[in-house]
Amino acid sequence: MLTVTGAEFNRYPSRVKEQALAEPVIVTDRGKPSLVVVAHSEWDRLRHEPADEPNGWEALRPDEPLDVDFDLTDFIPSRRSEPARYWDFDLNDYGYLQPAPPPDPEVTP
Repeated sequence: MLTVTGAEFNRYPSRVKEQALAEPVIVTDRGKPSLVVVAHSEWDRLRHEPADEPNGWEALRPDEPLDVDFDLTDFIPSRRSEPARYWDFDLNDYGYLQPAPPPDPEVTP
C-alpha cells in the first residue's frame, strides 16, 4: 500500500488518483495517517460487504429476546413524611449586606 504526505498529495493529485485505482493510497498529515484514497469500485465493495465483527449496537443486542417482569414502582423513591428543613442563616453575619462606606470628601468625581 502506497503512503504519501499531504504535501505530495496536494502537489500531484493526478498521480495519487492513478495509483488509487490500483491500490489504496494512505495520505499522512504530520507523519500520521489522515486519509485513504480508494477507487470507487473498492469503496462500493467495502460499503456493501458484511462486517466480520458486529458494530456496537449489534454487540449489545441479546441473542434472544429478554423476558423481564418488574414493577417500576420499585424504582420510584418514596415521599418524605417530614417537611424539608431549611438552613437558617443571615448574610449580615458574614458581612455581605453591610452598608457601603460614605464617599471620601477629598476625592471629587
